[in-house]
Amino acid sequence: YNIDVHDNLTFLPNGKEFIWTSEKTGYNHVYLYDMKKGMSSQITSGDWEVTNFYGLHDGQVYFQAAKNSPMRREVYVKSLKGRDLPRPLAAEAGVSSAQFSDTYDYFVLTHSTINSPSTVTVMDGKGSSVRQIVDNMKLQQKMKTYGYQPVEFFDFKTEEGTTLNGYMIKPGNMRDGQEHPLLMHVYGGPGSQQVMDNWRGQNMAWFQMLVQRGFVVAVVDNRGTGARGEAMKKQTYLT
Repeated sequence: YNIDVHDNLTFLPNGKEFIWTSEKTGYNHVYLYDMKKGMSSQITSGDWEVTNFYGLHDGQVYFQAAKNSPMRREVYVKSLKGRDLPRPLAAEAGVSSAQFSDTYDYFVLTHSTINSPSTVTVMDGKGSSVRQIVDNMKLQQKMKTYGYQPVEFFDFKTEEGTTLNGYMIKPGNMRDGQEHPLLMHVYGGPGSQQVMDNWRGQNMAWFQMLVQRGFVVAVVDNRGTGARGEAMKKQTYLT
C-alpha cells in the first residue's frame, strides 16, 4: 500500500478559510476552502503537478511544480485569489527547490541537473540572484578528471500505449554495431521517480564506473511513478 501524506494545511489569518492540496482533478493542485461552507476554489490548475507547497504570505502562494516536464521542477508564486498565471521565481532547466525566509523577501535556491551537481544561491523575492553559497566547482572538475559521460534522456511507448521516460549512459568509445552489456536499473514504487533532471549522487558514480568498463546503463520510470498525474500513479493498482 502507498498513502500520500502531506502537511500542506495552512489557515488564513481571517480564520474562515484554509489552503489544502489535492489531486481530485487528476493532478495535484492547490485549493482554497471555506471552513463553514465547505466550498473550494482551485488556485492552480492544468495537466501538471504541484510537487511542494512552500507557504502563503501577503496574499501570495509559493510552491514547487513539475509544470514544464515531469522530470523537472520549478519554483513559482501566484496570487491566492487572482486569475494571474503562476510566475516563475526559478525555472532554469533541471530541478529547483527553495527554502523561504519568514517574510518571503528572500529564499535559498538549490538547483541541479542530471549532468551537473547542485548549486546553492541566495535569491531575492523577485527571483534575482543575491549571492551564491555553493558552486561545487571542485566536484565538477573531478567529474572531468574521472571521465564522466553525459546522460541522455529518452522516451518510448509500451505495447499498451503508455509513454515511459528514461535515461541512458553510453561508454565514450561506443561505436555503431558494437555490442555492450546492459545494466537496466529500476525502482518504481508508487509516486517515486528515478528519471529526473537532477544530480543523482552515489548511484551516478556507480553507473559511471560501469560505463568506463564497457556497460551501457539505462534507467526507466515504469507505470505508477510520480509527477505525471493520478491516473499514471495508480495505473498499477490491483494489476
